Amino acid sequence: IDTAATLLNNVEFGVNVVLPFGVHIVLDNLISYKGKEFGYEVEDGISYYQCKRTKFIIKIYDKTEQFNLPYNVLRFEIKVTAMQYLETKGIKLRYLSDLLNMAIYEPLGNILTEVFEEILFGDNTINENDLTTRELETYLRGSNPKTWKPQTEEREHKKLQRLAYEF
Repeated sequence: IDTAATLLNNVEFGVNVVLPFGVHIVLDNLISYKGKEFGYEVEDGISYYQCKRTKFIIKIYDKTEQFNLPYNVLRFEIKVTAMQYLETKGIKLRYLSDLLNMAIYEPLGNILTEVFEEILFGDNTINENDLTTRELETYLRGSNPKTWKPQTEEREHKKLQRLAYEF
């Protein structure tokens, strides 16, 4: 294989995060990524959550479960399905040989961070009975992925901003 001439059609990159608690706590609280819900998938006996976007797919799962590890490992990865996505981020990753360029790894890590920071998580430890009516309404509305879908009207956008502040 000529690595300098072999084009990449897609690429996956990710990170393993060792947690001091069960990975299920994170997975059970996933709500959405930029208004799009995570789907629960099972493939070859391995379960995971994913969120499909136009140019990439976010995947989150319990690596502990997959490999029967003695500690809690959350796997967070991105599969780029349209290489133009990386180009828009200033990352030159076109050929197989480009993977040898260590300079691309920090920007890929930055993408992981940016995407993860846009994921909305809930908190299923909240006791709804302890909340006031207004707090409960805000909590339930904020836990609904449809609430966070991009709003086209300015008035709806301002309502969403206020909800995010309250939440």
